[in-house]
Amino acid sequence: MHDALLEIGCEELPVSYIKPALEQMRGLAEDLCSKKMLRFSMPAVTAATPRRLILILPQVADKSVRTTQRIAGPPERMLKDDHGDYTMAAVGFAKKCAIPVQELKCFDGKVCAEIEVGGEKARKILAQIFPEIIQSIRFPKTMMWEKTGFRFARPVRNIVALIGSDTIKFTLAGIKSGKTTYGLYTAGMKKIDITNADSFSEILRSKGIRTDHHDRKEYMKRLMTDVLGAGKERVIEDDELLDENVFLVEMPSVVAGNFDLSYLELPREILITCMRTKQKFFSVLDESGRLINRFIGFRNGPTESHGSVREGFERVLTARLEDAKFFYEHDKKNPLSSMTEQLTGVMFHEKLGTVYDKIHRMRQLIEQALSHGLPMNHEQKDQSLHAAQLAKADLVSALVFEYPELQGIAGRLYAAAQGIDPDICQAIEDHYKPLGPHDSLPVNVIGSCVALADKCDSLAGYFLAGIIPSGNKDPFGLRRQALGIIRIILDNQYHIDC
Repeated sequence: MHDALLEIGCEELPVSYIKPALEQMRGLAEDLCSKKMLRFSMPAVTAATPRRLILILPQVADKSVRTTQRIAGPPERMLKDDHGDYTMAAVGFAKKCAIPVQELKCFDGKVCAEIEVGGEKARKILAQIFPEIIQSIRFPKTMMWEKTGFRFARPVRNIVALIGSDTIKFTLAGIKSGKTTYGLYTAGMKKIDITNADSFSEILRSKGIRTDHHDRKEYMKRLMTDVLGAGKERVIEDDELLDENVFLVEMPSVVAGNFDLSYLELPREILITCMRTKQKFFSVLDESGRLINRFIGFRNGPTESHGSVREGFERVLTARLEDAKFFYEHDKKNPLSSMTEQLTGVMFHEKLGTVYDKIHRMRQLIEQALSHGLPMNHEQKDQSLHAAQLAKADLVSALVFEYPELQGIAGRLYAAAQGIDPDICQAIEDHYKPLGPHDSLPVNVIGSCVALADKCDSLAGYFLAGIIPSGNKDPFGLRRQALGIIRIILDNQYHIDC
């Protein structure tokens, strides 16, 4: 028994496409091998880099399982005629099953053929299964680049298909499968011969390429720790950002850089978001938990020329931070009340009006229902109405246009800069919460009130507009909003009687 390998070499895949593709490959392999009665040591193993989708079937049997299969044919009365001779129906059925007519038997009122199936060589079976797996992977968007009309997320450039040291031969998208893969594209994509499926990962590791994304992730964690040295500095943990970086590189090397101290005058959230979303950089804290003017990034390639790479990273980040600083300073000059008025030109939904209309409905909900159902005094009610009026103002800000992740946060920052009550500022940020099952809740009753108004309006509005989530479609996140309402009420033990 040997391992079987399928490597789909393609141009760089979008990060969000990779994990779903691996899950599909694993499921398809296990399902198709089961149907073909080809056994291997479950489960199938998948791995990926930005330019490789990899499937490994451990310890594949040399042949599929041999078994006797009973095939039902015509009714029993049609086996022989009145003279005891086999009928044409019986002869035709036997011929179809490739057995002598004399071997036909009767079971449960049917003429049946018992035939031996299986025993096919694994290489022959996998030559059918592997191309089917590649063709069956579904992506949000695909492209066509060659004359056969084959579609994939990105152009496929090579296919490695082996069982042990033997090539599994097939042709797909004009590409013949073989034993040759390629090295890092920035280093000229040098040919690498895979002599045996069992040693695929080791061969590429010897060229500096880490094919296993789980191994690559742990390695990148170690690199970040090592580059900071024995000091008290630490990286802000961000598993989502690390996962994204994992699928952006296949030969990771770490780059630590600095930016000008003056940018630390920007709010922490803006700095972190700018580094995270635009450059995929990790922010660094000192021993007291304060953000410092350092960052950590990754490049796809060896450690040579790190000085010039670091300078490039620093130069691009400086431009990003300068833009963010400009947006922030520009937005602060505009009162949130003025931004709110601009929402009359921002469509919420064609059937539900503008975002300004939504704010009006949210205030009505607070005035007529929520302020009576939540444990609020008159001052907190007024604060909730004020927070609702300003909650969506930052949607027209330059900063949120560039960094949508900062909606709510930007509103809080601008409100604080304009001297608005801190509880109202916090409610502006918190009214989007919770964003998921593990996200925090609004910190006070004002934020909870505005959050409930926002979510209740969205739920009622979309349902009245006939936009109802189905089993596999929820484009407006209505389930998440409904669960958010439930969490806010239950976790705060609100007893709402509206």
